[in-house]
Amino acid sequence: VHVIIISFHPHFIQSCGNDVFGSIYLLVFITIGAFIFANLVVAVVVTNLEWAIAEQKEAEKKSKVKHNKEEENHSTTLRTNDTSDILPLIAGHQEPLIIPDINPTIRSLEIYYLILTQIEENLVEFKQLREKLVDIVQEVKLLSQLEEG
Repeated sequence: VHVIIISFHPHFIQSCGNDVFGSIYLLVFITIGAFIFANLVVAVVVTNLEWAIAEQKEAEKKSKVKHNKEEENHSTTLRTNDTSDILPLIAGHQEPLIIPDINPTIRSLEIYYLILTQIEENLVEFKQLREKLVDIVQEVKLLSQLEEG
């Protein structure tokens, strides 16, 4: 055990007033100061939130007005056609847009084989890591059970 000895200036040791009233004054001062600081922080946050909400509402109003103007412009110029009789004609005989050319070269087959080999190696490594992780989890569970029991 360490003992800390603090030496004070001799004039400081002399009584400077009532200890009880000094303690009460200090506690009240700290409490009121914390209350005022907390109120200032809350006031700043609430003010910024009100400004953000007002800006958001204003932006929504502008976008609604712009959207309504666009709808008015489009509603007078756009016409719709009935397409119920066109769909069976299109869907009846669909063909692919591009028929793939399957003429693999030796180089493309080598690259494909290399990719498959790497995927297989990664899968083996993943399974090994997963088994190690399962073993670690089981050991941790066993240790936690031993600590509880």
